Amino acid sequence: MPNKNFYRDYVAFYAEYGYRDPLTGSWIEGYTDPVIQRVNIQPFKDGEMLTFAESTTYYQKGYKKVYTKELPVFPENPPENSAILFYFNGEFYQVKGSMDYTTPGRGPKHYKLLATMYPNGTEPDIEPPEEVINNG
Repeated sequence: MPNKNFYRDYVAFYAEYGYRDPLTGSWIEGYTDPVIQRVNIQPFKDGEMLTFAESTTYYQKGYKKVYTKELPVFPENPPENSAILFYFNGEFYQVKGSMDYTTPGRGPKHYKLLATMYPNGTEPDIEPPEEVINNG
């Protein structure tokens, strides 16, 4: 089904993680370096929601479906429970959940991520990479 043109959008994935500084005992938060991948981004559709109220909530939060052949691998090796976010089309999104479709016998092998846009004023303090800005 999906071909090369299916994965046409470039996004920069980041992992947000933190750790306790052993010298000062203070909590330090940060982000990994970006991992650029080609994905397919689609809007959330009505038929995937159970009620009108839920549908309205998801639209207001800017939910998107993201399809990717492989999950991003960060060189910094952040903890497994790190929050994953990405930059696309001038906006930052946080991944809220994922589904693994890499094991079916037939059909496309991919991951499906559900992401929501950061509300105005709460975006992470990250400078987006040029290659995503120019290709996005």
